[in-house]
Amino acid sequence: MKKKGITFNEVSESDAKDFLQKNNYYMKLAAYRSNYEKCPTGKRAGQYKKLDFGYLKELSTIDMYLRYIIIDMCSVWVFVELISFGDLLYFCSFYEEVYAVQIVNNTLMNTVRDVRNVAAHSNCLLNKMTERIDPTKQVNSDISNFVKGMSDISKTSRVNNLNYKFANSFVTLLYVYDGLMAEGSKQKRYKELQEFMNGRVIKNKSYFKSNSKIVGVYNFHKKVIDNLAK
Repeated sequence: MKKKGITFNEVSESDAKDFLQKNNYYMKLAAYRSNYEKCPTGKRAGQYKKLDFGYLKELSTIDMYLRYIIIDMCSVWVFVELISFGDLLYFCSFYEEVYAVQIVNNTLMNTVRDVRNVAAHSNCLLNKMTERIDPTKQVNSDISNFVKGMSDISKTSRVNNLNYKFANSFVTLLYVYDGLMAEGSKQKRYKELQEFMNGRVIKNKSYFKSNSKIVGVYNFHKKVIDNLAK
């Protein structure tokens, strides 16, 4: 890590070794470095800019808490513990064919399924926050209009963020959740997300203040959640 320019100011080397031995493993933790740029030239060419081990550790911890929330938001299919999420979608399609009533848009639910699988299998959600969706694909119009109606979110912010894979997936989850859940349940969950964004996520905000990409992603999602929690 030191050869790659990663410092150990916020977390000592010995504490970092202890953390990797007991709480996480190297390749998974190192995945979060994708959110940081490398020096293009000079003595530090190829090394990461302003990246401390503590920042990687913090991102992995925030990611863990986010996965717990996502699993809670997607766990409805356990009404029969033998079926998979995919089988739940097939059941919804069958219902639509028989009764001509659409429970949920299957295209959007495929995205929810993917997010749920990442969370359930303890894979990283925040390792590539600004990775873009396939350029051949367009943002779903329902998702775009969902955010378009929210206050304090500019068109530029909406377009940019919804073209990031993470934001697109997470906002899709919020959109589907908002359409399916009862008002009381929704507001309880939105308040939980709001407390998460205003609390644990910014506990060590000084770690990320120089990373405009991370700050931008945070601000966008905070505005979305604040609008839903009104």
